[in-house]
Amino acid sequence: MTLASPIVHHPFKFGIAGYELTGFGIAVLMSFLIAQIVSERELARRGHDVEAAAVGDVLFAALLGTMIGAKLYYVVVVTHNIRDLWSRGGFVFWGGFIGSVILCAATIRYKKLSFRAIADVAGIAIAAGYAVGRTGCWAVGDDYGKPYNGFLAVAFPDGAPPSTVGEMAATFHVPAAAGADPRAVLSGLSDAARAKC
Repeated sequence: MTLASPIVHHPFKFGIAGYELTGFGIAVLMSFLIAQIVSERELARRGHDVEAAAVGDVLFAALLGTMIGAKLYYVVVVTHNIRDLWSRGGFVFWGGFIGSVILCAATIRYKKLSFRAIADVAGIAIAAGYAVGRTGCWAVGDDYGKPYNGFLAVAFPDGAPPSTVGEMAATFHVPAAAGADPRAVLSGLSDAARAKC
């Protein structure tokens, strides 16, 4: 028995000057901004010279490393298709993390900064940034779990992938009810552990 109609989610996106901005892109931008603010404040609180720490340079390296590493991981480990480097999706967390660590370490070494001081505040900044950035997956409809019909159930008809009977069976191995239309949209409870973001 369904307790309430599901919330129907449509991806957050809008256009400005011919460019499409999505909730994912905005969340990623905000995550790096939050990480910079947290890093600078925490370095200052610990008595380090924020200007000398070159937080902006290290975070720019983190941004590049994240984007490059996430896409390379997606192509090498997941799809094995070089054309996916230029696709819109496919930013895998572990690839982004590995790429970010490599480029940040190289930048810290090049700038002759204290790896220990930067790494010490990076853990806090990563947690804060990840908390904000993760909302972008939900904003584009890429963050749902197993089918659910209770309170706060959400349907993703335009998700990535849509939460249809066919997609849930193929992608998440959720058994479909006998005779269910593969195009029917299911609702689910938001569940980050099942996301493919």
